[in-house]
Amino acid sequence: MKVDDSRFFSFLKERIGLDVTSVGEAIIERALRQRATAAHCPDSDAYWHLLVSSPQEQQALIEAVIVPETWFFRYPESFVTLGMLARERIASLAGVRPLRILSLPCSTGEEPYSIAMALFDAGVDARQFKVDAIDISPVSIAKAEHGIYGKNSF
Repeated sequence: MKVDDSRFFSFLKERIGLDVTSVGEAIIERALRQRATAAHCPDSDAYWHLLVSSPQEQQALIEAVIVPETWFFRYPESFVTLGMLARERIASLAGVRPLRILSLPCSTGEEPYSIAMALFDAGVDARQFKVDAIDISPVSIAKAEHGIYGKNSF
């Protein structure tokens, strides 16, 4: 199946904001071929019709395209800085409300958990902050919710 059809690239841009040049056309084309084969679509037109009519297939393609590459304390200096900045911000909030931090995309959860650990390391009490985490992948979110990690996460 030939998948150099720009409508798929446009779909991914509109649906999840993916700039194909940021990951490379070859990766997208491979994901498209994998999904079309799994869905038993003989050509790109058949796969396109399935894709636009099936939210499940749309999510399956998104899962095939995204790269959940993450690990704990991926950029250590950033987390040290975050701890210092969070303490300053919390002081300015003067107990009015907790500091809220959004981890987006959170992938499988290593980043939001790293954020919480960095704040604890900086002496911030758990009642002084809240970390929210969002990702486009329900599969990644499920892994994050379980909080079980292998050696590649460290």
